[in-house]
Amino acid sequence: MPMITVKILKGHSKATKQKMATGIKNAVVEATGLKPTDMWIVFEDIAAEEWYVGDKDCT
Repeated sequence: MPMITVKILKGHSKATKQKMATGIKNAVVEATGLKPTDMWIVFEDIAAEEWYVGDKDCT
């Protein structure tokens, strides 16, 4: 059973995460033939002060 971890900037809504989870699920099902119940998708919210793009933080 694959576990897919999505690290995301804290503050995204549950609705946004739901849309992302659906898209990820669809892509994995299409690519592998797995059933949706054969995968876990976990969102890990990360505070902006902990998130960097290059050497610039996201605050």
